[in-house]
Amino acid sequence: MPDGTVVNFNHLPRTTRERLIESLGPKPRLAPLLADPVSGWKPLFWWTVLGLYCLFHFVGTALIYFGQVGPLIDPVQDPWHLLPYFGSAFFLTASVLAVAFHVLRRKALPFPPGRYLFPLDIIDARSRNLRITSLSELEDFKAVHEHSNGVYTHTTFTFDFGGGDREQFVVRGKDEAEKRMRELQRARAAFGKALEDKDANAVHHYDLFYDVRVRGGFESLQGSASTELPGGMLAGELPRVLERRWLAALAVGVVLGSSTWLVRNLLSDSVAFTHAKTVGREATFRNYLRTAWLHVDEAKELGAKAGFSECEQTNTERCWEDYLVNWSESPRLQEARVERLPRAALKEAAPTLSALRQFRKKYPQSVVDAEAQERMHQLFAQALTDFQSQASTKNPRLVPFVGKLLAHLESTGNPKVLVRFQREASTSLLEADMLMQKAGKKLRKPMAEVSPYFTDERILPLENNITQAMGAAFKQIFPTDLLVLEKGPALSARDTSNSSVPVLGIRYTVGSSGKVFNVSEDSRLFVGIAFEFDVEMSLPNEKPLQFSLSVGPPERFSFRSNGSLVEAAYQNMALRAFDELDDKLRHTFFRPDSKAFMAGTGAP
Repeated sequence: MPDGTVVNFNHLPRTTRERLIESLGPKPRLAPLLADPVSGWKPLFWWTVLGLYCLFHFVGTALIYFGQVGPLIDPVQDPWHLLPYFGSAFFLTASVLAVAFHVLRRKALPFPPGRYLFPLDIIDARSRNLRITSLSELEDFKAVHEHSNGVYTHTTFTFDFGGGDREQFVVRGKDEAEKRMRELQRARAAFGKALEDKDANAVHHYDLFYDVRVRGGFESLQGSASTELPGGMLAGELPRVLERRWLAALAVGVVLGSSTWLVRNLLSDSVAFTHAKTVGREATFRNYLRTAWLHVDEAKELGAKAGFSECEQTNTERCWEDYLVNWSESPRLQEARVERLPRAALKEAAPTLSALRQFRKKYPQSVVDAEAQERMHQLFAQALTDFQSQASTKNPRLVPFVGKLLAHLESTGNPKVLVRFQREASTSLLEADMLMQKAGKKLRKPMAEVSPYFTDERILPLENNITQAMGAAFKQIFPTDLLVLEKGPALSARDTSNSSVPVLGIRYTVGSSGKVFNVSEDSRLFVGIAFEFDVEMSLPNEKPLQFSLSVGPPERFSFRSNGSLVEAAYQNMALRAFDELDDKLRHTFFRPDSKAFMAGTGAP
């Protein structure tokens, strides 16, 4: 906007004021060539809409969750809610002041507010302080017909006064715009001719401020009203608050927003606490305390009582754990931690050894520790009873020994029983290869060597099968958290009773049976293989259970081979020996009609 000259309308001479009012009236003698009047109803409409929206938003912000309590509902708003209060109050106040400004301005001004182009000046008359820019300072002028997608929309008149100062007017309709252009050109030409002809009347006609200029110019009017021809219509003064309406709206927004937020929270807090007392549930008090202001101590007391009562009714471990976390200031906190929580946890614990052990680990030396130990003991006692109902009756030491085994496992808390093997290669096996070579030469038949087929690589799978089979049998009686067979390291000494854990030790010798076999499909000779097994089940400081077993090849046997015939023959002898061992072990521990005995036969 050009700087121009600013002059108070009331300071103008009466004749000039009357000419300006008449020129902007309905029947002007010198009408403005271009006009941009302030709309009478649009600002009022939009400011009213904005004000109503802000009022709705302001009230809605205050009422949302008022006095309500819930997991995701806070009755007391945090300081971040001040922002919507400030914003709503600011724009609500600004809307009210803007409506008042537009209404009072129209009443205060004796002319319609707006911007107007006359032959000599552009007048910004949107307030009683007129901004007058002389066209004599004009540096450039453009009139441009604007188009959108090839369709004419409007014409823009641009008056450039240099230094970035410019004024623009918009005219709708190309014909109207061209008409205004011609009128401007005629008026400027007529004024120029009047000056040239020194026609004072014509100059006075085109110059609204002729009386001002001939009496010393606008500078003579600064600061005081004209004393010439006093009276006439004057522009009223708007209240100071409307002149500074944005600053006033900001102040009101801060004060009104913060005070409403504070009062709203105090009232909502009281209503929410009353609601919590009416409901009487622990969760309601806990949700209230999340943002409580006024009744914190009383809510903590009532919430702790409600929580204790609810946990007494449900009596679950989870409830008491939550109580300890949520009500750490409760006078009954120690009772809940020491007495109520362990009892509820033991009540919910599964009737298994692992669950009871986990309970004792989580609650060491609790008030129900003795009860937990007794439950664990009953599990071992029941396991012994179950074993006795399926145990073999051949060895009278078996059941008492297993009873001692279970007592040891109970005292140590370790369910593992190691299955350990020791294989001793008989010298007869190596000698058999040499003897059979001699026999083969004598009989003029080739000999199938035996020693390469009884290495660790070929025997270990058979040991693992025995371990799995016995484990499957024992699992039918003993839960794995009570007793479990597990393959251990190879035995290295004769005495296993010094081990810190129970051991099912199996020592075996692979040797020659002294027999020679031939195969109908093969001309080679095969050495008969014999296995000697010594089995003992030992406990620390207890006499072990022992038995022995010898397994040799039968006079005749058959087998199938999908590969090496030699390997298949010797593998069949080894499988037969370990099958005999499996059967012997099952008969040693279980009755043939027992579930455990049957499960052992199904293992690989």
